[in-house]
Amino acid sequence: MVGVTASQPNRNPEALESATMIKQIVCDCGWTARGTEDELVEAAQAHGREAHDMVPTREQVLAVATPVAENNDDGED
Repeated sequence: MVGVTASQPNRNPEALESATMIKQIVCDCGWTARGTEDELVEAAQAHGREAHDMVPTREQVLAVATPVAENNDDGED
């Protein structure tokens, strides 16, 4: 019997950064959303279902997602 151990797969740091960076999508109807890839996919699928009677795939959502520039200006002086 060969022992199997659970291990964390080798993860590409750039892929992890991409998945956690804040991105934005803008629907043709003007609806917008910002968040991580997972948050965007969930929001866009819900919007598509409710507003347009369609559900985009994860790939379709991420294909139109654009990174949001980091803004460290919190308005306080």
